Amino acid sequence: MSAVRLFSVGISRISSDSVLQRLHDGKVRQIVTGHDKHGCILLYRCIHILEKSYNTAMMHGLLPAMIFCSPAVQVVGLFVCISFRDELENPEFLVFPLMVLNAAINNIVTFTMAAAVQNASFKGLLAIRQKATKPQRQPTVSRELKSCSLMKIRVGEGSCLDRNTPLVIQTFCINQTVSLTVLRSSKV
Repeated sequence: MSAVRLFSVGISRISSDSVLQRLHDGKVRQIVTGHDKHGCILLYRCIHILEKSYNTAMMHGLLPAMIFCSPAVQVVGLFVCISFRDELENPEFLVFPLMVLNAAINNIVTFTMAAAVQNASFKGLLAIRQKATKPQRQPTVSRELKSCSLMKIRVGEGSCLDRNTPLVIQTFCINQTVSLTVLRSSKV
């Protein structure tokens, strides 16, 4: 029963990630092509509220667990695939490449989508700022722009996922797998 619940939470998180990303991309396009600066800033703030509520819901539960467990599954699975390929029979062995593939895809897709939120937010703010640098710039628009911050998917209290996170996680997984393999080969 708990596996079904975990699966449904994971699916709802992935679907909410994709909905947030599509909404964010569409609204950023609207911000880039829009002419009303106040309307664009208001739209950006509305999306920012959605991002804050998403972060509040995911910050302490699923996201930290996924950041720890998914790379761990990838490291252990890849280590078993490399080190124990001759010792395990075929039906038992085939589970591990599937685990590695699943964990790697999960790491890459989830963290890339989280990083895309920050990149699209940067593009949207840059587009609004470029519109506001025209000669008819008003001081209220300038103050509103200074108060807008980049949107980020947060993990815990202080850290967030940026565009380097998927690469850092994959590098970590590969380094740990190589370290485990070297340790095992030195003891054998």
